[in-house]
Amino acid sequence: MPFFIRKSISKGPVRVNFSKGGIGLSAGITGARLGFNKNGAYVAGGRHGLYYREKIGNKTRQSRSGSRTGDQASAEEFVNTGLTYTDETAQTAQKGQAGMPAFKSRDPLITAGFSLGWIILAAGIFTPSLLTVVAGCAVLLITRVAKTSRKKQAQLTLKQTAESLENLTESDKPVQLLDALAGPSLPEPERTKRNLLLADAAVSLFMDGSTSFNRFDMESYLRGLQLDDDLLNRIKSEALDELISDCLADHQLTAEEEKHLFKMIEDLGIPTADQKRQKKQIQDFTRARDFTENLREISCPVMLTRGEACYFSTEGRLLKRKQLGRYQREGIVYKQMGYETDLEGTIYVTNKNIHITDGNTRSIRLSHITSITEDLVENVITLSLNNRVNPVYLTARDTLTLSFLLNHLTESIV
Repeated sequence: MPFFIRKSISKGPVRVNFSKGGIGLSAGITGARLGFNKNGAYVAGGRHGLYYREKIGNKTRQSRSGSRTGDQASAEEFVNTGLTYTDETAQTAQKGQAGMPAFKSRDPLITAGFSLGWIILAAGIFTPSLLTVVAGCAVLLITRVAKTSRKKQAQLTLKQTAESLENLTESDKPVQLLDALAGPSLPEPERTKRNLLLADAAVSLFMDGSTSFNRFDMESYLRGLQLDDDLLNRIKSEALDELISDCLADHQLTAEEEKHLFKMIEDLGIPTADQKRQKKQIQDFTRARDFTENLREISCPVMLTRGEACYFSTEGRLLKRKQLGRYQREGIVYKQMGYETDLEGTIYVTNKNIHITDGNTRSIRLSHITSITEDLVENVITLSLNNRVNPVYLTARDTLTLSFLLNHLTESIV
């Protein structure tokens, strides 16, 4: 049986409640009381079997019984099981994406209001003075209402900022728009969230190159946002990663695009480790592209059909995606998803099939592939097939070349 305590001390019109959930205060006369506890302020009243109680401010959360009806929110969380061929550069990218700042939510005016309210309330309790107690409760209540109102206004401003940034590049004066959006004063954490959005937009605007927003302008603007240097470097690196992904998405990289990417890597001034990773990614892309443009037939231990030729082999695994666990936090059910090995060996790619063999062979016909999605951070290729519901997951020692070759060969199939 779990241990709990509950004790109540009364002094005149004031009652102090001690419980497992914390300390609560209430004051009033028979049939009507105003109180505070860990859930906020409330009013209560009634006599002779008819009672009334209502929380002041935010509504209570959905009950646990209601969440069991199937309406409870859920989300998936990826768990790295160590089965993908994640290289050093990919690990660097993952580290760079982790650890967003912990926002400070203290507002000096709101903090002062709550402090004053509690001081007045404490003075009323130990006097005792009902008028002083009510005054303290009133100050606390007014401060809570002001905090809620200010937070709602800040969230509205944050939403409007995000909406305005969606059309930033179409604006006649995008730099002036950035300055205007940075103008409103916001409390934390909305202020930092707004500045993160503005920093990301400024970096993207600079990389776009369609405005006079030069490197000096960008650095000056970013310093004005008063964000941590490590966080700004992360924003720059992730924005450049997105630009590289956009350029490589169609598996076509022109000389102009390649020159622009290398220039951005230098001009953004991001850390050396990220520069090394991004340059290697572009160079690996060029190598994979050159490979697919100059295919040569190689030997294959798998029995091939007439007209089938093998062009590529690499160490790899056929994976299965499954739920490894689940937990609940703040009313949300998180499903922990990860990979397990279905078959490990060598992957051979021919003009007709993908063969995965360790002595036993699994084959996937290229003509059955409807889409190819590559995640070069996790080193996983997802294949959607027209003859099965669930996709197929592949990871390889050379995932990039494998992905390029599969896209090249499937495009040539009529």
